[in-house]
Amino acid sequence: MLPWLALATVALIVGYDHWGDIKPRAMAAVHMASTSVSAPLPAAKAFLAPSPVPRQMPVRQSAAIPVPPAPIPVSISAPSQPHLTSTPPIPSVAPVPASVSESFGLCGEGAHFNCVLDGSTFWVRGVKVRLADIETPALSPPRCVEEERRGLAAKVRLLTLLNAGPFTLEPTSRDEDKGQKLRNVLRGGRSIGDTLITEGLARRAADNRLSWCA
Repeated sequence: MLPWLALATVALIVGYDHWGDIKPRAMAAVHMASTSVSAPLPAAKAFLAPSPVPRQMPVRQSAAIPVPPAPIPVSISAPSQPHLTSTPPIPSVAPVPASVSESFGLCGEGAHFNCVLDGSTFWVRGVKVRLADIETPALSPPRCVEEERRGLAAKVRLLTLLNAGPFTLEPTSRDEDKGQKLRNVLRGGRSIGDTLITEGLARRAADNRLSWCA
């Protein structure tokens, strides 16, 4: 303990003897110390507690939903059209005119439209008509010369009567026979068939069994 006191005493004595030189330095040191003490210390950074990190809840994995397989494209061909057998068109038959005013000729080869075939058969507007109330001598073929002569005369006479003016076709109880329309041919209310009978070129239809060759 004594050595320290001795050193302190010596220091005081030396300081006192040299106070004049030490005072300015001591004052400067005190000033610097006070300045360093009065200067505000930088504020210590406040200790910030770390913000709590939100706890993530474990994600529950749902069971995988099975995905159906993609449909396999299937080409569907259009149904085949049934084979239809074409039906041949039914030839239209021209109606028999009720009133006729045409120009007639004798039938020959080819199509018949307005022509006379024999003493009791003719075509009008493409329709074959037979006089229903008479029978005339046959021409295809005739059974004798007399039948042929009378048959040709009846054919020409019928042509003349048809071209004499308008006439009407009267339906009968039988509409058709062997592809021929059965009609009574009238002009002015009188049958053209009756005219041929009167002239000896035709007979009643009921007498068709009589021969023209007797």
